[in-house]
Parts: sequence; structure tokens; C-alpha cells
Amino acid sequence: RRGARARRAGGAAGGSLVPPPGHVSAIRAAAGAERRGRRPATAGGAASNAGPLASAAGGTLEAWAVGTAVAVLAGVLLGTLVGRSRLTEAATEGLVRMMRPLPSLALIPVAILVAGLGLRMTAGLVAFTAFWPVFINARYGVRQVDNLVIDTGRTLGFRGPALGGRVILPAGAPR
Repeated sequence: RRGARARRAGGAAGGSLVPPPGHVSAIRAAAGAERRGRRPATAGGAASNAGPLASAAGGTLEAWAVGTAVAVLAGVLLGTLVGRSRLTEAATEGLVRMMRPLPSLALIPVAILVAGLGLRMTAGLVAFTAFWPVFINARYGVRQVDNLVIDTGRTLGFRGPALGGRVILPAGAPR
């Protein structure tokens, strides 16, 4: 009789570490109702009505898109700036040679500590992984632009960002 009362009470009060099955079902039902009542915060969450696979696929595609966009923007911008200056290229060469071969899987524990689990961490790892090929190719592409092309752009009146965007980037892009 005492054991039955202890099992019904469950938890630490009844001396058991495992709650009774009815209690677990009630907790799971409440958690499911809470999840269904919540509005999606991201595009990945918007697919939650379509099922868990569609929701996970949407979250993955969102992280991929954000990470790729960040990698392309940062890689082209920094690659262009580093590729145009021999001094900055020499100063960053050691960092590039050290960071480029670093596998993104090795950064997962650090990314979890810094960004937590979720879109920020996943997009950050995608951005880190995709940044290096974009950066290196932009750097070498800009480095290969003939000085005659740059001088012609200056003669036509392009200076600063206009010279970079209208002359150097198109001339350094792959054909």
C-alpha cells in the first residue's frame, strides 16, 4: 500500500526519481500545445504547419542563405581591399594560411558558446566555411587586373568606390 502511494505521488516527494507515466504524458501534451500556439519567428518556423521535416528544411535553407550572403559580401569586399594592396596582402597572408584549412566542424563548440544554438550559429558556420574560397578568389582576381585597365578607369573619371565597383570588380571577375 505504501509503494502504491509513493508511485502515485511520483518525483522526489515519493522517493522515486521517475515520474509516473500519466504525469509525463501531461507534460508532453502541455509542451506540444505551447509549441502549436507560438507564432513562428523565422522562415524555418513558418513551415511548422507542414510538419517537422519541412520546418527543419526551411530552417536549414534560411541558415544557408544568410551564411552564403554574408560570406559573399564579406569575401568580395575584403578580397578586393586586400588584393589591391601588397602591404595588406603580405600582412594577412599568415592569417589566411592558418584559418583557411581550419574545418568548420572544429568550430562548432566555440560557435555554440558564442552564438548559442540556432540560426546565428548555423549561419555563422556557413559564412565561415564559404568565406575563404570567395575571399581568396576575389583577392587573386583583383590582383590580376592589369594596371592599364585601372589607369583607363581613372582617366574616365572613376575614383574610390566607383573605380572599384565599375572597373576593378568586373575586370577581376571570372570569365
